[in-house]
Amino acid sequence: FQAEDGIRDVERSRGLGDVYKRQVYPHESEASKRARILAKNQEFQEALNVMPKSLHVERFVVRLLREKHDPLTIVRKIDKRLLRFYVNGYQAYLFNLMISKRMELELPLNKTIEGDFVKAGNPAIPIVGFKSKIPSGIMGNVINEVLDEEGISLNDFNLQELGIKVKGTLREVPLMFRNLEFKLVNDSSVKFTFWLKKGCYATVLIREFCKNNFYEKV
Repeated sequence: FQAEDGIRDVERSRGLGDVYKRQVYPHESEASKRARILAKNQEFQEALNVMPKSLHVERFVVRLLREKHDPLTIVRKIDKRLLRFYVNGYQAYLFNLMISKRMELELPLNKTIEGDFVKAGNPAIPIVGFKSKIPSGIMGNVINEVLDEEGISLNDFNLQELGIKVKGTLREVPLMFRNLEFKLVNDSSVKFTFWLKKGCYATVLIREFCKNNFYEKV
C-alpha cells in the first residue's frame, strides 16, 4: 500500500479502498496482481477468490466494495491505528522527498543554511502536519514545491471526517547514529549494531551499505 496515495484519497472522499483495489505493484505475487486487476474491473468476488489470504485488509476492503459500501464508509471501518500509520508513512515519504531535493541542490545536510530551522544544532525540516511552520529561504521553497507536486496542503493532515489530526513535528536532516560496529557472521552475512535517534530508521542506514545491483532492482 502506498500511503501517499491514501491520504489524498481520504481527503477527497474517494477513500483508501480505491487504492487498495486498483494499485498493482511490480514486486507482488502474481495472485496479488491478478486480484487487484479483477477488483479494478469491479469483479469483486473473482478478486476475493484469487486474493492471497495474507492480504487481510485488502480482502476486507474488497468485501465491502462487493457489498456496495461507499469509499468513505469503508475507510471509516478500517482500524484507526492503521489509518494513522498510513498517514505517518506518507509524512516520512514527504520528508524523504524534501531531503532528496536538498541533495539535488547540493545543499549541506549537516550544516544550516539561511532560513533553516535548527534542532540540536543541526538543520531540521518539518515532518509536515496541519500545524507545521514552513521555513524561509531555499528550503521553504523546496518544501512548498514538494507539497505542490503532491497536490496537498498542510490542512490535508486534519482529517476531521476520520477523527485523525496530525500536527507535525521537526526532524533533523542528518541521520544521527553512533556506536556503529559490524562483524562477519559467515560468508554471506554481516551483523551490524548501532544506536539511532528516535524517529530514524535502521533501514535507511543499512541501505547505505547495500547500494548494489540487487538493491537497485528491489
